[in-house]
Amino acid sequence: MLAALHPTKKFCIGEIEKNEKNPQTLNAFKPSGVQDPFFLDLASNSRTHGRFTFTQKSTIGKNYYGEDWKRIIYGSILHTGCNRMFYQQMKYIIVDDEHRTTTGNPQDDPVNKTHWNTGDSHAKASYRLMLLLEAFPDIEGEVPFDPTNPDEIPPDWGLEPDDPDLKHPPSNISVQFRASLRNEWVAKGTLSHNSALDETDYDLVIPLSSLKGNKPNLGNHEGKIVIGVVHEAEERRAKPGWMLWQWFDFETLEQDSIISKLEEKCQNLAGAFNSIQNLA
Repeated sequence: MLAALHPTKKFCIGEIEKNEKNPQTLNAFKPSGVQDPFFLDLASNSRTHGRFTFTQKSTIGKNYYGEDWKRIIYGSILHTGCNRMFYQQMKYIIVDDEHRTTTGNPQDDPVNKTHWNTGDSHAKASYRLMLLLEAFPDIEGEVPFDPTNPDEIPPDWGLEPDDPDLKHPPSNISVQFRASLRNEWVAKGTLSHNSALDETDYDLVIPLSSLKGNKPNLGNHEGKIVIGVVHEAEERRAKPGWMLWQWFDFETLEQDSIISKLEEKCQNLAGAFNSIQNLA
């Protein structure tokens, strides 16, 4: 995404040992034969791999994140490997996934007085956008045809949602996405279809929780957005979090005794609630 947003900008990504304590290793530097030095602008997987992104002349990170600490904590969003990446002029809505009405009912879009069923870093898309991202797999979890082969593309592929000839309804799946409006904001999270959008001119609903830097005002917007589907992953250790329940059922988690270990830790915590010695 960084290259798609700034194709003429030169960057340098350096890897520093994670246990390095000398801050001078992040100082600006000038390679031989280069006129302008590179200075620290973003972090990219710095906590996992110790990678930092350096740029010349003017910052990129401040355009998207503002505060310096966000450029380090969330800078890797711009480096995530994506495929099916597109620039698309579209109308979109910024919502607050934690907003409630005065009676306590969920209403993530107070501007339009609508609830789009967004969640924590969970955005919604129209059928048009899901088609563009090729986000409808078959029962085996793969695209049911080769979209690069015209002979395999079904005749009704790409029809508008209200077309009476449409034979393939959307599948209830989510994809990992990255999106950005150049020099303004960057978003990440999961993306799934919301049929209510198909009756509007809007293609994307982004909750504030997906926006890790600059946050546009709530409400309706329009712009040329670059959006892509994350296609890479890596195996690493992580502490249990709510996303475990979002992606896996209990049976799958228990195959590695994750549920049993959590239950044991919960019992230990409950037993320490009224004991300063146990808490210590």
